[in-house]
Amino acid sequence: MSRLPDRQRSLTGRMVYYEIKYSQIQRSVKGKKLKDADVARMAGMTVKAFSWILENQFADLEVIEIIADAVGCNVKELALCDYEGYVENVIEWIRDQTRATVSLSQKRTISRVRKLAKEHPEKCQIVAENKDGSICAHIPVSWVKIVPGRALTDEQRTQHAEQLKRNLLNADCNRGENR
Repeated sequence: MSRLPDRQRSLTGRMVYYEIKYSQIQRSVKGKKLKDADVARMAGMTVKAFSWILENQFADLEVIEIIADAVGCNVKELALCDYEGYVENVIEWIRDQTRATVSLSQKRTISRVRKLAKEHPEKCQIVAENKDGSICAHIPVSWVKIVPGRALTDEQRTQHAEQLKRNLLNADCNRGENR
């Protein structure tokens, strides 16, 4: 397995997420005549979880490594670091107003705002799309939240990862019984 540089964590200790090259996964899957369900099973995750990753096109490095092994390609072929030279993401609003303006260059946040604009066009509007891929959008101020990240020890991270794997396996087993 070819890895990207050492695991990267932000200053809060959270994992850095990478944009996934969806087209590369599609080429690998079609070349081997696999279905999404086959890749999900080979990667040890539910079809729903794998579909979510494909739809949102980002995941943490460990998940990308697992998918790369499952489809038989190099991790570097699947992942793009979430950095393209433009690092500014801005949220601004005027006190007592209901609308905030966001200027975003981070791909996964842009994807999220695009999805929200489709789901809630009356509340979220993309007002500008730049050549570099960044966007400017209006969102409700009520959507702006400041949530401090949890500082976990390596042992707690390992426990959470193991619990997630058990939950995914149990979910797959339970779905099989209900069919």
